[in-house]
Amino acid sequence: MVSKWEFIKLYTSLFKIDLGLQMFGFERLFRRHVQRYSLPSSADVQKLMATNHVEEEINRLLITIDYVCTVYPRSAQCMHRSFLGYQYLRKKFHLPVELVVGVRKMPFTAHAWLMLNGHNVNEDTQYTDQFKIILSTEGS
Repeated sequence: MVSKWEFIKLYTSLFKIDLGLQMFGFERLFRRHVQRYSLPSSADVQKLMATNHVEEEINRLLITIDYVCTVYPRSAQCMHRSFLGYQYLRKKFHLPVELVVGVRKMPFTAHAWLMLNGHNVNEDTQYTDQFKIILSTEGS
């Protein structure tokens, strides 16, 4: 179960992301996130992954992010969810996740999701394999 405090923090962060996308646009918000949430050292990651309950906490966080985006009164799509996940997985868990954006030609559509060590974090691979990655925080 998610605490009210955690829900409020995530909801507030989602509001800020939504506002940032509206006021400054994708490119500026993307650059800001890449700079603000830089990669942790490998020693920090190893220490964190030694903890048994971390994977369960991460899954709970991702489910909560999905819920927060669902109840948000404005349209919080994959981009919002990916920015929020990127921010919290790097800040709270010190994981070197990547935010990636892909496109599909026919029918044209775009999608954003998170990856860790080349594997999807918050999306089914069968769905994301339809997209060609055009932008990633790894290359930025």
